[in-house]
Amino acid sequence: MTNAEDALAELTAEVRRLGDHVAVSQVIASYGPLVDTSDRIERSTVLAELWTDDGIYDIGGVGSKVGKTEIAEGFVETHFDMVGSGVAHIMGLPFIEISGDSATALCYSQVMVPEGDRWFAWRVAANLWELDRTDAGWKVTRRVNRLVGPDDGAYNVQKTIDRLNSGTRS
Repeated sequence: MTNAEDALAELTAEVRRLGDHVAVSQVIASYGPLVDTSDRIERSTVLAELWTDDGIYDIGGVGSKVGKTEIAEGFVETHFDMVGSGVAHIMGLPFIEISGDSATALCYSQVMVPEGDRWFAWRVAANLWELDRTDAGWKVTRRVNRLVGPDDGAYNVQKTIDRLNSGTRS
């Protein structure tokens, strides 16, 4: 190859890498508005489309939901009522590592709830997202959500940064 062909190949790879980072970020960022409008099963089904068919949502203090149907139904019991009174899931900026057609992201999330005319963080968690590139775009294969607190759950999720930040570039 010529220098121009090498440069074009490098540029093409970099544009794809950046596009993948944006696409993964968009999946994570879309979670908040989707869950905050999940006030009935039809809306939760839309939210569950973020996952693969056999995807896992492992929620600290709640349990694991496997597959889109379980994930969608996991919001019926208490979440639907929260939407009616106001709730805001705020996703922190994710740290993303992409390797081929798989991605791992680490971020914090806060669930804000109203109390009178003020909002309070009801739940603060560390989140580990694992995603795969599919024919339908990037989809979540597993999300681990652990409450920040005195146990090691969130700490262990947060330590994922050591592996992700090992200096390798995707």
